[in-house]
Amino acid sequence: MPRLLIGPVLRHVGTTDATVWVETDAACAVDVLGHTEDTWTVGGHHYALVTIDGLAPGTSVPYEVRLDGEQVWPPLDSSRPASRIRTQQVDATEVRLAFGSCRYQRGAITIDDKHFDDDSLACLSRELTRQDEATWPDGVL
Repeated sequence: MPRLLIGPVLRHVGTTDATVWVETDAACAVDVLGHTEDTWTVGGHHYALVTIDGLAPGTSVPYEVRLDGEQVWPPLDSSRPASRIRTQQVDATEVRLAFGSCRYQRGAITIDDKHFDDDSLACLSRELTRQDEATWPDGVL
């Protein structure tokens, strides 16, 4: 069975569409929300860009990634919440962005009784799961 090496990475989100990128260890069909693309190969690496259309504006949709029909994301043995595609509002006048790096720094810190890991995006992820989804940022840089 093919394995997921990198991703899913949400490459684009519009008002009614989104694109998810993955790298796998072998050629396969990649499915996200019933939209399927075959991988292509460059330099021995297998990639897929899956375009999902027909989404409703201003909504949040949980999704899974399947390789050749088998769920690989989120991992079945994981307690992680489902990944989500949050489409843009048609009349949005404000966009909230979060900035962070997955690069590890030296040592975690605690500020005002809140623990911050070496990886700021891992910390942000845990904080967001404790908040109402309406307060989440629209994008991450």
